[in-house]
Amino acid sequence: GARVSLLVGLAATVLATVLGVLIGASAGYLGGWWDRVVTWTADVILGFPYLIFMIALGAVAPVEFPRQLLMIVVLGFFGWPRVARIVRAQALSLTKRNFVKAATAMGGGPWHVFTKQLLPNLWAPIIIVSSLTIPSMIGNEAALSFLGVGVLPPTPSWGRTISTAIDYFE
Repeated sequence: GARVSLLVGLAATVLATVLGVLIGASAGYLGGWWDRVVTWTADVILGFPYLIFMIALGAVAPVEFPRQLLMIVVLGFFGWPRVARIVRAQALSLTKRNFVKAATAMGGGPWHVFTKQLLPNLWAPIIIVSSLTIPSMIGNEAALSFLGVGVLPPTPSWGRTISTAIDYFE
């Protein structure tokens, strides 16, 4: 079951990280109304019980639809706000630094400043938050599979293995 759990956990983390970095860095760099919209949306999504949403979605999704892909998309979608908040905060801090102001003063356009000045300096927080997100995503996948709304039988998963073991011991 490790293959399925690790695949879903890593793929959902990659999706959440890519979305979170793009949305969070753009909100921190551009500011204004876009920053307010991103912050508000992230707060709403963080307050939403996504495991309950996934349980409901698993109940109504067709059996033919690949459950691993469904779990990757839903876990990745609900995981981006955590990454975006950290990246946004770091991008806000970096935009006030002298090297960003100097690049702008020397005629660097927004795309140049964003890709050459901000993104390289955001790698440390991105790596840290994504490495801390992987176990969370694996645990969420296992929890969903344990409850019976994750991957369908006969595909093995850590959550289904634990659920089967509990039935065996009872």
